[in-house]
Amino acid sequence: MVIIRWIRRHRIYKIFLLLLFVIVTVNIYYFIHHSMCSVESSKILLEDLCNLYHKREIAGNLCQAICEDNLIRFGSCTNYKHGKKVLFVECDVCEPPASVKAVLKTKSDLLNREKLDISKPNDILSSQTFLNLSNRIMRDSILSDFGIDTSFIEDVLSEIWFGRIEDYIIQSGLPYPDASWVAVQSIWSLFRQDEYAFMKLHQAYPFVPKVYGTCGPIYITEYTPSGSELETSFLHRPGSSWNQRANIAISILNLIKTFNTELHQPLEICDVKGDNFGIGDNGRVVLLDADTVFFRDKFEKDILNGQCKNHADCDFFDCRGLCETTTGKCLQRRANNNLQSVCQDVFYGILPQFFAGLLHSPPPDFKLELIDLLEKCAYPSNNKGEIVRVPATDDTFRKLHTVLSNSLRKHLQQTV
Repeated sequence: MVIIRWIRRHRIYKIFLLLLFVIVTVNIYYFIHHSMCSVESSKILLEDLCNLYHKREIAGNLCQAICEDNLIRFGSCTNYKHGKKVLFVECDVCEPPASVKAVLKTKSDLLNREKLDISKPNDILSSQTFLNLSNRIMRDSILSDFGIDTSFIEDVLSEIWFGRIEDYIIQSGLPYPDASWVAVQSIWSLFRQDEYAFMKLHQAYPFVPKVYGTCGPIYITEYTPSGSELETSFLHRPGSSWNQRANIAISILNLIKTFNTELHQPLEICDVKGDNFGIGDNGRVVLLDADTVFFRDKFEKDILNGQCKNHADCDFFDCRGLCETTTGKCLQRRANNNLQSVCQDVFYGILPQFFAGLLHSPPPDFKLELIDLLEKCAYPSNNKGEIVRVPATDDTFRKLHTVLSNSLRKHLQQTV
């Protein structure tokens, strides 16, 4: 009987393991299948876009270049993550006279794109009322979502688009009410995509990729790849010099300072990893994937506004929160900061001996000091192996910046 019971128990154990294996395999397949793109699906996306354009349901400064003149051509695609579709295209009109690689993006369902809930105009007079009301709605949305006062801008709709709405209305050949409706709904479908709105409102800053233009709910941006230096890899990557990596690290530190002190509000980056930073022209570091970037007021009001039982309930990606267990509500402040996240996830790396961060293999003269600083920056409370809920200090920032700058200066002196 003992033997029979033993066999039964182990049979159940094996069945459990088999079921667990099947569940994990199905979930992995589902994730891969739904996040990978294909040439076919990408071409269907462009076909759907152009069908909408030819039916005069969408507008934008790059529609004709995509759908009629063949001046923007599909090249390849990348993973479709979290509903965002990203294609690489060859663009003849983005940086004339050269043809350049660019990135076509949208997070909108083309056939069910978000529309401004407002009555459609039916004559010229009601069209002007419609445009005025749409401007006011857009102005209020920019203030509430980004904390930016646009009261000094007369035509906010045109500011968030490319070109004046009035010019489009005149040139479109559509009746005035129809043209104003198409323009406003195209702009709204763009604005409701957080990344587009953030990039378009901050084009004056060098850390934002250039936006070349739009067509309906899609937008085309500068191609700014991360480069091998910023991709976390197993062991150490060949081919990237210390100078290259230290320069990028200093640029990222300067970027963090800009986010903290040089915008109208501090900016919280909540998805921090190497390939969310890109290298633009002149070696400038740019911020990619701005879907999880928030100004502090909005972050504290909207993101840290939930019920909680523990600290993890208040986390949003790399933005760590704190739970006030007596009230069951998240404290409306971030527990860590941008510097801590960057040090842990970009500079230091995951298990630095194996999955190397950006600042692996420093020069011997600076190695011990730099590793000590990186550990203080990534783990301010010496809490390796735990979720960090403490900010890295300004003093650590200054010392890290100094050590990196000194290492570059010494290397330059040695090569002279």
